Amino acid sequence: MVRATLGESSTSASVLCRSDKINWQARNKPTIYPKNFDLTDAERIGHPKQTNNGIYFGIRMGTVYGRLADIHNATFEYLRPQGGAEEPWRIGDFRGYNQAARITPIASELSTEIQCQAEQAFACRIVHNTNNNGGINLDEILTFMRQSGMDTFSLANANPCLMLTRKGGTTHAVRALKCWDTRDVTPLYHNGAWHERYYIGMERGTLGDAAQLLPTTNGSWPLTVSVFLAGVLAGDHFDLHNWCLTNDGNPAWVLPQAIGLYDACGKSATYTVFDDSPSGGNESIWRVYVASLTQISTGIRFVINSNRNTSSTTYRLFVDVAGCGSN
Repeated sequence: MVRATLGESSTSASVLCRSDKINWQARNKPTIYPKNFDLTDAERIGHPKQTNNGIYFGIRMGTVYGRLADIHNATFEYLRPQGGAEEPWRIGDFRGYNQAARITPIASELSTEIQCQAEQAFACRIVHNTNNNGGINLDEILTFMRQSGMDTFSLANANPCLMLTRKGGTTHAVRALKCWDTRDVTPLYHNGAWHERYYIGMERGTLGDAAQLLPTTNGSWPLTVSVFLAGVLAGDHFDLHNWCLTNDGNPAWVLPQAIGLYDACGKSATYTVFDDSPSGGNESIWRVYVASLTQISTGIRFVINSNRNTSSTTYRLFVDVAGCGSN
């Protein structure tokens, strides 16, 4: 059954328990623990040698709950048992395993670009599905940490936030995301419901300190973007209700699939649109300058104004590329 579920050709425990096809988001899967048979639910979280080093359910999360400055470096690396007395292989670890399980909560539908002058410049979904088909529930880890005497928070009270950093930079701009439903800073659980859709605006007039991170030329792109959960929005030195700069800050959790979006931000600029008058009235082709240009990494998108004729008309796009002449 394990071989068929994973799509492996071997029935060897050493092969199956180290398979690259294991779904790392599943709660029940091969885990490092010095015990030969039948792990309890508490033991599946991890041996103290692992949990004390930020490894839970076999996933290295050492940089997840830590300084804000380290959030971009979170990896969620799955550590498979390697055999021997300290890390034995147990086929029984697959009891309750689901190949389609998802971690809860998880970030999805992340914006692939950030436009500097947009009301909703960045948007994402943070899916909290209590029926996660046997996936890791981060709230269970938070509960374990509270029981272990660590100062942390619950997912219900967690506030989704965003951190921006110029690639290779050391200064970070952070701010709480706004809930799509309330249009304000709202925790994941609010008024009896789990909220999913969050966004943030990037209007230059309201950026404050974060404006220092926004590019003034194309060469200062891209930014690194991470979505994280914070239990406390306001502290002695910062208030995440507004943009602020930080090199550290309160501890926070990074959400899986929301880490280090390098080369995923764009810069928008709007250009004047006008037509060249036909000389002598005999030209059938008019020169139309594009209304807006959005640069996304190395790709460029041109948008023709909606009031332009889109049928029975030929448009020419003239692109000036620095150092390449007119194309």
